[in-house]
Amino acid sequence: DSSLFRTEKLRLEEALARAGVSDWAHASRQHYLRWNPHTTWRELDELGIRIDSSVGFADQPGFRCGTSRPFPVFDWSRSLRLGLREQPLIVMDATLDGATYMGLDWNSALQKIADLVAVCKHHGSPMTLLWHNDRFQTPEARQQYLDVMQAVR
Repeated sequence: DSSLFRTEKLRLEEALARAGVSDWAHASRQHYLRWNPHTTWRELDELGIRIDSSVGFADQPGFRCGTSRPFPVFDWSRSLRLGLREQPLIVMDATLDGATYMGLDWNSALQKIADLVAVCKHHGSPMTLLWHNDRFQTPEARQQYLDVMQAVR
């Protein structure tokens, strides 16, 4: 919904301005159920979004785009290269330890993240990680996030 995109971007820019932060409302990640390859990238590009990280797997970590490097996206319906770049999503928190997907114990999940980091470092490419904000509610969950940040350093 392009009008919703506009409204949300404006609200984010206003909140950032109130917080004294500027020029950060240029990146996006869509929930996979709400991402449409035929329209979403074009709508984000038209709003001035420069980086999107919507393309990844939900049920497994990995390189859905065949790379972790950012790449320019193309609007096939208009045969036009957009100013938007896709920064592929490599791993999501719930993929690893969520019962819906892999259901790994924490040590196995952390090892999987470290393995993906090693691949990305080997190729000199970034690794995009999605960590949901509800994952900070307990001291254990916060420590897990710190463990992940240590692994990606």
